[in-house]
Amino acid sequence: MLTAHALEERRIGRARDVHQYALGARLEQDCPHRAALREGPAVARHQGRGVGTLLGATHFAASWCLISGMTARTLLTAVALCCVFGSHVAARPSSDEACGQIIVVSYVGATAAASSITRTKAEAKARAETLLRDAQRGDFAALAKSESDAPSSAPRGGVMGTFTRAEWPELHAALKQPVFKLAEGQVAPAPITAPYGFVILKRCKVEKAHARHLLIRYAGAKNAKPEVTRTREQALELAKKILTEIHSPQDFARAIERSSEDSSSDRGGDIGSVGRGRLAIAFETTLFGLKVGERSGVIETEFGYHIIERLPDLP
Repeated sequence: MLTAHALEERRIGRARDVHQYALGARLEQDCPHRAALREGPAVARHQGRGVGTLLGATHFAASWCLISGMTARTLLTAVALCCVFGSHVAARPSSDEACGQIIVVSYVGATAAASSITRTKAEAKARAETLLRDAQRGDFAALAKSESDAPSSAPRGGVMGTFTRAEWPELHAALKQPVFKLAEGQVAPAPITAPYGFVILKRCKVEKAHARHLLIRYAGAKNAKPEVTRTREQALELAKKILTEIHSPQDFARAIERSSEDSSSDRGGDIGSVGRGRLAIAFETTLFGLKVGERSGVIETEFGYHIIERLPDLP
């Protein structure tokens, strides 16, 4: 038999479900990005998982439409509902996903050791043990930047990327089990032996950003196709010209469709939600420095020139 409190909880729950479905339908009718409600990655990820996740997709759509434009009536309803029920869809760290931060001490004979490395394996191990003590009581990121022998992660403060268990890179296979045993912010108690050296490992906070971008390539840029013949200077001028023509999210969408040379142009330039350590450094730094709805100026990476817009986080 249900108590009065339980009956009231059930009544409130049913009312909330009705409001969630109603708002979803209303957003799909009014929002200029209603296709994203039906087919976008946020909804696709949650199809078939019940009303509890519908609000997450609806919250995403409401935020998206706030940036892109919707009727004032629908916007007020979306904001009110998100304020009342937002706590039910707050993002939680996943035990199936981890961010790794590393300091690598290489040695002669280790995989991909730079030609400048002269220390022996024994010397590298002793050095790693010293750095571990420093990392446990100091600034891990600063230490990684100044001391790590890993050329890709050192400039990022040692952040090697955010991965699920299923997509964990083979290169870092030795770190997979240890990192998932650590609590967020914890440093492994001993250096870990990997093919490329001894590793001081920290589990860092998972931080993600959702973005779309436009890319203009030039001859010689990374992954540029042979048919790309414009010079670096010409690419920069073209990117600047396109930027002056963008005054709204709709303008940006049209510019991406018309001019972007990245494979993501088929998805409106949307690269999804990406964790730190997975993007080109200049792109990542710019993206995480933007607020939702903001667009960058022209940014250069090894792939060419980008214009980046930060989108609402995926639920």
